[in-house]
Amino acid sequence: MQPPADAMPLSQIVAKIEQRPDFRYIDDLEWDDDGYYEIEYRTKEGGEVRLKLDPKTGEARR
Repeated sequence: MQPPADAMPLSQIVAKIEQRPDFRYIDDLEWDDDGYYEIEYRTKEGGEVRLKLDPKTGEARR
């Protein structure tokens, strides 16, 4: 399965993550066949954040 045709460009989704105040660097990013991007990033304090992102909006899924 691929991201939907009306998905945001991945570069825009990554840019949104990079703007988070605690962001340091992306550790992993992949497409999940269940219909979302999975991203792991490291915080400035060394913590790990894992998110499931909607491909159309770039927002975190609940």
